[in-house]
Amino acid sequence: MVGGPGLRQEVDKGLRALAQSALAKLDVVSREEFDIQADVLKRTRARVLDLEAELAALTREVDALTKGSR
Repeated sequence: MVGGPGLRQEVDKGLRALAQSALAKLDVVSREEFDIQADVLKRTRARVLDLEAELAALTREVDALTKGSR
């Protein structure tokens, strides 16, 4: 083989560096970071649903009170 194992190692090393550089430019996150953010989003969505339900209940109460005072 031309160049031998030393050349192959240099090429592999260069390709790895190139791949790491390309990934760094893509602004990717680790699986752990993704899972953490997915959990935060899940809790946030649940809280929004709770607040929407609370707001609807309060709105009904206010509507009932204002209709009763007329």
